[in-house]
Amino acid sequence: QIGTDTLISVERVMGGTGNDVIHANFATWLIFGYDGEDTLYGGSGNTRLSGGIGNDKLFGLGGKDVLDGGAGNDLLEGGADADTFIFVNGFGKDTITDFDEFNSFEKIDLSAVTAITSFADLQANHLTQVGANAVITDGANTITLNNVLIADLDANDFIF
Repeated sequence: QIGTDTLISVERVMGGTGNDVIHANFATWLIFGYDGEDTLYGGSGNTRLSGGIGNDKLFGLGGKDVLDGGAGNDLLEGGADADTFIFVNGFGKDTITDFDEFNSFEKIDLSAVTAITSFADLQANHLTQVGANAVITDGANTITLNNVLIADLDANDFIF
């Protein structure tokens, strides 16, 4: 609806075609931005954040969150605890600001990116070091892992 709304203890929140800013609380477990340039904040619980179409900013904060930027150039930050970052074909130019390659429960899910089939394929054809950042490339699409060395990544960091 048009106007200013306050929603409390909502389990699912769906944005619209505009540029949405949505804050979750401990009870919210699904936030979907849809179209627009959305900014989504997870709560202290385990939240799934999906940006949809547009250049989105997703912040998991606390909990074991699942972050999916969707299409567009997205900024993803999982926050505290072990998070999963999901990518599909045509993901855009995305940046993960806080991937913890030393946390065995933190994952990058590339299972829906058809051009990258395994960790060996990732290493040989799609992964480069650019300064302090590891960069995964699939054509014009990139995932930048801020302050991550490719030497510190292993197959357990990924889902194929």
